[in-house]
Amino acid sequence: MTAGKTYDISHPEQVIVSRGRVDVGRGASPDGVVERVDHIALIHIVRVEVLPPVTAGSGPDQSKGSH
Repeated sequence: MTAGKTYDISHPEQVIVSRGRVDVGRGASPDGVVERVDHIALIHIVRVEVLPPVTAGSGPDQSKGSH
């Protein structure tokens, strides 16, 4: 993002893409309900990278949602 913040999206259901923004769900509980949603204007997204597949127990802490 333009401010240097990053998001690791490990599942397609974590995001909703609309015409002018991306909504990113963060801090999902075990039942899949997110604790908060960050709304990001598309103009602020400067790069997208494909992450390696995450296996059980080896992925990032899903409660963080960003670096």
